[in-house]
Amino acid sequence: MEPAILLIDHPSFGQCAVAARDFRAGELVLNEEPACLVHYRLDPAATEAKQTLNAHQLYRRKRAFMTLNQPAIVMLYFCSYDQQKRSKLMQRFHVPHITTAAENASVAYRAALQGVRQLRQRQADLTEVANFSDQELINFSLVMTANAHELEDMTIGLLTDGAKISHACFCPNVAASTRPLRDGTSLDTAKHIALRPIAKGEVLFGSYAKLTYTPRDERIAYLMDNKLFVCQCKDCVEKEATAKVMDQTLSKAIQGDPQKAALMIDLARQLLRQEHWLHVNYAQAASILAECIDRCLQNPTNALGKAEVETLLDLAQQLDTKQTHWLKGKANPAEELLQCRLALAQACMTRAVLQHEVIPVCMDHAQRLLLLVRQVIEERRSWPIGHALEEEFDQTLFDLDDLVNGEETNGGM
Repeated sequence: MEPAILLIDHPSFGQCAVAARDFRAGELVLNEEPACLVHYRLDPAATEAKQTLNAHQLYRRKRAFMTLNQPAIVMLYFCSYDQQKRSKLMQRFHVPHITTAAENASVAYRAALQGVRQLRQRQADLTEVANFSDQELINFSLVMTANAHELEDMTIGLLTDGAKISHACFCPNVAASTRPLRDGTSLDTAKHIALRPIAKGEVLFGSYAKLTYTPRDERIAYLMDNKLFVCQCKDCVEKEATAKVMDQTLSKAIQGDPQKAALMIDLARQLLRQEHWLHVNYAQAASILAECIDRCLQNPTNALGKAEVETLLDLAQQLDTKQTHWLKGKANPAEELLQCRLALAQACMTRAVLQHEVIPVCMDHAQRLLLLVRQVIEERRSWPIGHALEEEFDQTLFDLDDLVNGEETNGGM
């Protein structure tokens, strides 16, 4: 059988996966069983403990397990593997090179250190930990941090091939899903689906975190802190100069009065006037619009008045109209996924204006947009990529619920 991917040494991404053949949008690229799984709510030695421990010892072990942080639970799973599996995992997956200096240590490394301390403090109840050094435990925790995929609620896994898919902040060409496809593929396997046509030899990009609407510097800091690498994707490297200019424009706009903040509205208008948008630029335009609104309104001393907010809502309506145009056409799955991301941008807009009297209008707009996206998902859920769309939509619904709860909380103050 022809391989789906090839591994190459890339000057920017290190060892990474490239397409071994052409893929259509919506086509299954990878389907693999995880090399190992970590269930954060399940003690890996629970079955054995029930057979070997008395009731008091079992209670103490359960209590100790319930107080562990996630890196400590990851380490406990490492202790439960046999020697052959541990060796194979550490040979397959690279331990990230990180700084251990306290003042510069990453969030992931500090969490791993805390996890080791927790295990040592509870070693009398979690006896298997005594057979391993602190460094062995930390190394496996860092391997999981850098390479693991979230497979379902409170469960992560290491994918031998999936871990070689590089990260892109804005334009991934594959999406991960653990839902069973309608061709009978197993729920226990992790799937990567093409979001757009992929040419043979093209580097495969996924998304390690939902960072589409996060400023560049914050994206880079988050990925370094939590995934232990410096992002080298196109939007973080090649567009650095453009990003700096944009940041300067936005920064200047919020330093003065509402008249200066209106520069952001002009920026959004300019984006809306462009008729030659590529679909990725369309998503980025929505992102910039959401950021404009957020930066204008997050500081009460620089907040725009009602007229300016209504202007922003009008701009959002124009985006809504353009989205309707694309959805009524024969949009391919990648384009539809961008529409879901646009829905998230609208949710960001709603979050940004929670302190204003136009809250009901904003909430209504976000809900109508979500209904529009839901219709498309229902009509085309037979497509393999429908799973990725549903996951994106579900996450947006969670965000909307947070906004509603936030509104109620603010209203009760």
